[in-house]
Amino acid sequence: MKDLAVFLLCLVCCSFFSCVNKPADGKKVGTSGTEAPVTPKAASGTHLCIYMYGDFPQSEVSQLQKDLAVVFDKVEIKERLDFPAEVWYAPRKRYRAPKLLDYQASLFSCGVSERGKSEYILGLTTKDISLKYKGYEDWGVMGLSYQNKGVSVISSFRLGGVQKMNKESFKKLALHELGHAAGLPHCNRSKTCIMRDAKGKDHFPELTEFCPSCKSYLQKKGWQI
Repeated sequence: MKDLAVFLLCLVCCSFFSCVNKPADGKKVGTSGTEAPVTPKAASGTHLCIYMYGDFPQSEVSQLQKDLAVVFDKVEIKERLDFPAEVWYAPRKRYRAPKLLDYQASLFSCGVSERGKSEYILGLTTKDISLKYKGYEDWGVMGLSYQNKGVSVISSFRLGGVQKMNKESFKKLALHELGHAAGLPHCNRSKTCIMRDAKGKDHFPELTEFCPSCKSYLQKKGWQI
């Protein structure tokens, strides 16, 4: 959707990632994540729909479904998708992450005509994904989300590939991106918070949970954490 101007970019160089946030009012937020989102009213009935692109293994998505089922009221594995032709970036043999998000946002994921604030769409791929960023024509990423719009895509490619990746790191990546999709910016309150800005380094082993502030925000969104 071209009218989804608000987005959050979670950027990765090689196997590391860092992120840039842009909140709903259009004001740019730096990687420190010092601007907290507006606290939402309590919500219930969280619904996560997971789509697999191409050859993403069924066993891995089934495991992720189990991991996320303790967080969301309903986690549903949807159909396997082919990559739309327009997302292919031939010069680098990668797929454009923003166009994947636009495609996902057009699916009306869970069989409803309008996505609610407690509904999330997560796309999974084994392929390398990228986007234009800060003068770079093609910047590889681990994941991308539209902030506070409920739409995310993550890739196993920069975690060493779907067969070699650390499963716990992949789950944390999913939670990090879904946190952005729920409206959270990066967190600088705790070095162990899942919403921490990596700033170009791999901090996955240090990320253990959402900090109290991020946790409170997500709980008001209906997350069971």
